Amino acid sequence: KGGKTKLVSKTGTGIVRQWNILAKMVPLDEIPTFVDPLHWLGYFPPIGVDHMKNFGAGVDWRRSFITTFVNPYYDAFIRWQF
Repeated sequence: KGGKTKLVSKTGTGIVRQWNILAKMVPLDEIPTFVDPLHWLGYFPPIGVDHMKNFGAGVDWRRSFITTFVNPYYDAFIRWQF
């Protein structure tokens, strides 16, 4: 086997920064707003729903929920599991 990993072959360094990942998905001027974890919860879930709808997934979106401290009922359920 060669000495280069797949990551090094693709990126040239093997170091992938969060900024570079976000730069491929959101406008550059909006990246600093992702310091706030709640911004992630508002930004990406609707995109995921749109992707699933475009994929043709039959999902009852009325039953979707977030399992973090933003939704204390389900957060307690998840904490109980682990």
